[in-house]
Amino acid sequence: MLNPKARDKLLFAFLFVGGLALCFWGPLWIRDKTCSSPAENSISVKNDNAAAGQHEKKTDGFAKSENTSANNGDNKSQNWETLHFLFCGDIKLTDLALVFFTYGLFVVAWMTVRGADRNTEATERSYVVPGYDDTAFNGYAVISLVMTNCGRMPGVVKEVGYAFLKRDLPRWRWQADWAWTTISYDWVIRPEVRRPIDTLRGLPDERVFVMYIKYEDLFTRRIHYSRMGMAFKADGKIDRAGGNTWNGWT
Repeated sequence: MLNPKARDKLLFAFLFVGGLALCFWGPLWIRDKTCSSPAENSISVKNDNAAAGQHEKKTDGFAKSENTSANNGDNKSQNWETLHFLFCGDIKLTDLALVFFTYGLFVVAWMTVRGADRNTEATERSYVVPGYDDTAFNGYAVISLVMTNCGRMPGVVKEVGYAFLKRDLPRWRWQADWAWTTISYDWVIRPEVRRPIDTLRGLPDERVFVMYIKYEDLFTRRIHYSRMGMAFKADGKIDRAGGNTWNGWT
């Protein structure tokens, strides 16, 4: 899973490439699809003038109708010339470059505001992380779990899930095929507060332990997760298991 910085870089690249297509290729495509050629425009104007001339040959009883038709034809011709000038005139490369430059300024400003908001959130939010006070391995793993809020704002703990496994952790979280044992919570943990969760014991052949904490940050009102993976060795030592996928927070 991509981290926020990698996602921002990918988003910026997408907006940059999309802006190139929108500002350079888009106007040319719209022009080819919607704008008629000058020859077609001249034919249309001639047809309107011919229609007006035919109306002038009618009887005096229809003179008023003829004049109205001729005026409508002139108005339509003027409107068409205005629209043709705005949307179908000569397109210069410098004009397209100016549009793209304006678009780029907007994207940079938006990304700057987005980055400032993210930095504020990262600084002020809560970080409820898992840990342990004591561990032991006497043929089976014993863990005294705790949780600590390392952030600046309180967090509302919603759920803790854990599992003892007989195999290594998968590379991606969506590959988890085991049943989680869950503990439901609904209480607030303040900044710099450390609280016990429970003392857990695995089976003799369960050498890997993984857990998560689901909590709501009161600064952003968003749901976050923190995770921890541990591997127990036969000599009693503990290694980090699962890499960054199973250790850290989102």
